Amino acid sequence: MGTEKCPICGGQSFGEFAGRPRAKCLSCHSLERGRVVHLTLQKLGLPRKEDKILHFAPEICFINLFTSTHEENYQPCDLFPDIYKNSKKEVKRIDICEDLYSMPSSSWDLIIHNHVLEHLLCSVRGVLRGFDRILKPGGTMIFTIPIHRGKETIEDLNPGLSELERRKRFGQKDHVRLFGDDVTDLIAESLGKDCFIPVSTLFTEEEFLLHAIPWEPSKEPHGHSIFVYRKT
Repeated sequence: MGTEKCPICGGQSFGEFAGRPRAKCLSCHSLERGRVVHLTLQKLGLPRKEDKILHFAPEICFINLFTSTHEENYQPCDLFPDIYKNSKKEVKRIDICEDLYSMPSSSWDLIIHNHVLEHLLCSVRGVLRGFDRILKPGGTMIFTIPIHRGKETIEDLNPGLSELERRKRFGQKDHVRLFGDDVTDLIAESLGKDCFIPVSTLFTEEEFLLHAIPWEPSKEPHGHSIFVYRKT
């Protein structure tokens, strides 16, 4: 388009990623889902200056942003922190399936995770309820997940399943489940409320196209659809 601009870094050059044209910002490396999350946070007025942020599988673009805006109140974490050796902020090793349940309750104002739940060798319901437990009252969780329309969610938590079989069944060698149309109900049952927010309720087509994000409300929910949970 020529006028597209990344809302995170202001970059105006975009490249192909995983077969999707103009999906990746060539300046900060954000993908569509990251840009949607950033725009949604802006719409919601988040994070506030005093908020404590917990970020799972953090994108470098967000590490750079939140390290500059929230310093010690921002904690990025990942199962494999060594892949972030050049990060501006130390990424803490956390195994969600093992460590989540020992984390203190009501500790975080904002939890972010993008395309994380499909990797976890443990119960999605249990993890979502664990995230709810560590959120402060009034806190927010925002996340995205890959979704395949017209299919029921399937999973196989057998750790011995081969990479080839995972790729065949779930589309990627490190995925253990494939979310289907029933995922919105799964999330609502886990957290006690509907968390899916159709993009058309927050944005216009022009806003999305300006930030190099496909406008596909008729295909939702999909991989850059937004889920927002607010703890009462």
